[in-house]
Amino acid sequence: MELELSLPLYLKGELLTHRRGKIFKSLLQVEVTEEDFPDQGICLMFATEYQSLYKPVQEKWGEWIKQPGRLLLLIPPFHEKEIGAPVDWFVEYRMDTPKAEKKGISRLLAKETQFVVKGNVLQCDRDGGHCWSDHSLNTAFYRPHSHSGCIAATVLPLWSVTLIDQQTALLQWLSLLAKQAGLPPVKKPESSEALGFIFRPEHHTLLVHLWSIQPTSKAIALEKLEHSKILQLAPVTAKRCFEELEQAGLWKGERLKEQAELELKNSPYWIYAEVLREDNQ
Repeated sequence: MELELSLPLYLKGELLTHRRGKIFKSLLQVEVTEEDFPDQGICLMFATEYQSLYKPVQEKWGEWIKQPGRLLLLIPPFHEKEIGAPVDWFVEYRMDTPKAEKKGISRLLAKETQFVVKGNVLQCDRDGGHCWSDHSLNTAFYRPHSHSGCIAATVLPLWSVTLIDQQTALLQWLSLLAKQAGLPPVKKPESSEALGFIFRPEHHTLLVHLWSIQPTSKAIALEKLEHSKILQLAPVTAKRCFEELEQAGLWKGERLKEQAELELKNSPYWIYAEVLREDNQ
């Protein structure tokens, strides 16, 4: 059975028309999109281009990776300087030839490696071949939280002609890295009860609260919300919103229904729900 990536693959910026992009197009199934920030997928970009972006654009990429199923992968070449938001990493030239811990593309590309990434919060997957034998990294990634996508930087020249007959090895490497970004939420059809329901900001506040604390009853949920130091919703408003969710079939059997959770996951409030739930565990 042929190995396939769990996420669509996109070439971004200069890489899309660069000759090095042709290597990826010949080895992998590259998708085409007109969106700057696709809903899901692996986005490959030259690191030099990312390092040259204005900070607000880098911050948009930082927001983009907060949803699962999204991976921004920066590939050589690099400028010998900071990578930029949202990571505190910097790049230096490597003076020696590293040795790979495991078989795979890191061993194949070791002699062509020119850079080393250093900095804070450098996560890696040793089993994925991200480490050299001297414990330095050839690939690092960063997840804003445990259920988010991630940004990654690799010093491995994935566009090298060395990989022209190593399609399977490249796919395996990318697949393992893509696992760190998770899978996008599965979109399910709306239930007939919830069709036409219009969510207001106060509904989203209540959804964040309910999802983060997983209450065993409506009474407990309202009591905890009234005493919350983070979420602010007047008791009368909270009770009314709760009743509206119940009438729409979005709260049943003392729990949120799938459609309500889907609404929350697809909203800008999802990141807050994730953080609050982790704090409540």
